[in-house]
Amino acid sequence: MRTLVTLLGLAMLLLLSLHAAPSEARAVDERAMLADIDLFLGDPVGASADLRKAVLAHAEEHSDANVVIDQGVAFWFGDEQPYAAADIVLLGYIAGSFRSQLETHVWRDDPYSGLLQVARVYRALRKKDAKFVHARLDELAKDHEEGKLAARAAKVESARAKPADAK
Repeated sequence: MRTLVTLLGLAMLLLLSLHAAPSEARAVDERAMLADIDLFLGDPVGASADLRKAVLAHAEEHSDANVVIDQGVAFWFGDEQPYAAADIVLLGYIAGSFRSQLETHVWRDDPYSGLLQVARVYRALRKKDAKFVHARLDELAKDHEEGKLAARAAKVESARAKPADAK
């Protein structure tokens, strides 16, 4: 009887460890993803192409992530003014929104966190080259400085919530 109880106990431990393994592995993966995102956001201008690709791949491959790119958040795309670093700025949005989701486990786009990182990435680009100017991103940076970024993000969310025929 004692052997049976021991075997049942070991079987239960094995089952519990097998069940816990995927969630532990996911937690490790998410910590690695956060580390890559933090490296990119720490120096978006100097980030290697491999690091930028890794951050983008993390957001694309995560089964729960939900980052929405539309004109509300990528308003500088399609402007007549050419913008050489648009990809880095866009990755700032993706990294910010995805980072928020990884930290909170609330799996929905976070326009505020994304736009906050767009403003920071743009400032980093401007710091590297003062001649690097984009009027619409200057407006975003100004909104951030004046504490209006949350209202801007709320407008994005409000516009997304409207039915397509009402827009």
